[in-house]
Amino acid sequence: MDDDTSPFIPSTLVTSMLLRPLLKAFALRVGLLDWYYLASVRREGPLLEDGWFRSFYEGKCVDRQGEPVPWLTYPALAFLTSRVNEGMQVFEYGCGNGTLWWARHARSVSAVENDPVWYQRVRALLPLNAEVCLQPFPPADGAYARSILADEERYHIVVIDGSDRVNCAPYALEALTPDGVIIWDDSEREEYGPGFDLLTQSGFRRLPFEGMTQLVSVKSETSIFYRDGNCLGI
Repeated sequence: MDDDTSPFIPSTLVTSMLLRPLLKAFALRVGLLDWYYLASVRREGPLLEDGWFRSFYEGKCVDRQGEPVPWLTYPALAFLTSRVNEGMQVFEYGCGNGTLWWARHARSVSAVENDPVWYQRVRALLPLNAEVCLQPFPPADGAYARSILADEERYHIVVIDGSDRVNCAPYALEALTPDGVIIWDDSEREEYGPGFDLLTQSGFRRLPFEGMTQLVSVKSETSIFYRDGNCLGI
């Protein structure tokens, strides 16, 4: 066979193909198989691609490139990334890196925060199309939950991911656009049941996204509550 037509396999690939089973066999013999698999997922796979390792090491919600992302499950984040557009207005109960992410992907984002120190830290990073107000919790008159109604604005997306979540639900309903949706994080928690019941009774259906999230090594759940003709096209 002529040299010009012979198959060519790079020497580095050959070396990798030969060494990988040998390393795995060695790791198994000396009881280091867990370390072998850990090293493997550091080199490739969804934890690397989604930015989980960088998020864990930096102690904040970021993607692989270090850009801020919401503290939602990765499946929910992937779904929203493909459907959110620059014409949407968003409200968040609880601010953070998610506020910065929404500001990049939507027309505007407003948020309420109950922690004064965190409020000052996030507020210093906000672009012009984002704002956050401070409402210490727990207020006796429910001001935190009602803060969404302060500007008489209507929102395409309301994110319930802060304090007093069940009591936020009825005010979120009041502030939604007709095609609006509600994103409820940590929706696996049973104590949020009364809030889910209210949304269901109001004609909403629930789409859960279970999976890993930033910073921690356990599964969580983010749910999107929607009606027909919603802004996300569900």
